[in-house]
Order: sequence, then structure tokens, then C-alpha cells
Amino acid sequence: FWGVRDYAPGDSLRWIDWRKVARHPRQLFSKEFEREEMADIGLMLDARAVTNLKYGSASLFDYSVDAAASLADQFIRSGNRVSLLVFGGEMKYVFPGSGKGQLARILDQLAGCDADGAEMINTLRYIPTRLFPSRSVIILISPLQSKDLESLTRLRSEGYQVVLLAPNPVQFAAQEGPRTALTPYAVRAARLERAALLWQVRQLGVRVIDWPVDRPLRKHTAREERR
Repeated sequence: FWGVRDYAPGDSLRWIDWRKVARHPRQLFSKEFEREEMADIGLMLDARAVTNLKYGSASLFDYSVDAAASLADQFIRSGNRVSLLVFGGEMKYVFPGSGKGQLARILDQLAGCDADGAEMINTLRYIPTRLFPSRSVIILISPLQSKDLESLTRLRSEGYQVVLLAPNPVQFAAQEGPRTALTPYAVRAARLERAALLWQVRQLGVRVIDWPVDRPLRKHTAREERR
């Protein structure tokens, strides 16, 4: 609860603040509870081969899958309804739900994901309306390409709040890729190109979290919240 007010007829006796009553015996006080609005959260996971980077056993897509699992767990624990859409060679989805059973369904779908094929724009034309209810907050987990801007524009035009959680492919390549293939000039140019793309995304009213995957997601998002 977040405060105390005078007792009103109809208030449950369980709500009475008996400690305050003890200090003011001629007056009753009720605890006032804050009503939290639980959101519908839609997780969209980019499973396209064209946005994935892989060096040996290290895969950028694996970080995206782990992020989706972590976010699903976090939001479901907070009491929100969560849905999942995985788009790539094969579209997979879990309709909105809450509780441990919903988390198990989402994790089961994520466990069978591979990065392959398809285009994001085509996928969005066939999203079931039951998957993302109106006013949902959609969290898109994707390194993103410039041609994906049309899809983000479409999501915003449908009235969704959109957050882009973008695993940083430039940082990942610099960390995991062969040193001989990445000159300082190439890295600098890639960073500038990516910064320009994310600037365009922000102009659509999309919140962007540029995630260097060598940092734990929870700590990085907490840092972004403080900005």
C-alpha cells in the first residue's frame, strides 16, 4: 500500500491501520492500496539468418534467445500477461497468458528456435490479432536492418508502444570475430552506420536499448532506466 486515509463505509476491516488507530483511538484509518495496471507484453524475437552473426560456437542469436527467456520470466513474475512471436524461416507464437504454465510454454518455443530465412515485413502482415492485444507493449529483440523500418512504422501506426532491444552486432563482431577481418576503420564505419539506423528508429517513437552483449542484460537495462 502507499498511504493512509480516513475510514469509509464499505472498507474491509482487514484494511484498517490498527497501529494508527492506537495512536488516535477516536478515529479509524484505512490503508489505501495502489492499483497497479498490469500490461500486456508482446515479445518479438528476430530469428532471421540475415541478422544473425556466428563465429565458431558464439552466436548473436543465442544472446537474443536468452534475453527473450529472461524478459518473459521477469514480466510473468511481475504479474503481466506475456505473448511471444518468433519470426524467421518458420513463424512460432504463444498467445497471451500469465503464470508458470505460460512461462513454460514460452521457454519451450524458445528452446526449439534456430536462426534462418524470411523477412520481417512479410511476417507482420499475418500476425494473429489475438497475439498482441491493443495497447500492448511490444518488445522487439533484433539487431535490426534498415529495411525493417517499414515494419516498425506499421507497428507504431497500429497504436502499439514499441521497445527495440537491439543486441549490438558491431560490438559482438569486434569481440568474437577474427581480428584480421576487422580493421579499426571498418569497425568505426559500422558503428556510425548503426548509430544512424538507431536514430531513425527513435524518430518513429520507438524506445531503443542498444545492448552490448558482453554486459548482463538486467544491469544494462537498469542503467538505461537511470538515464
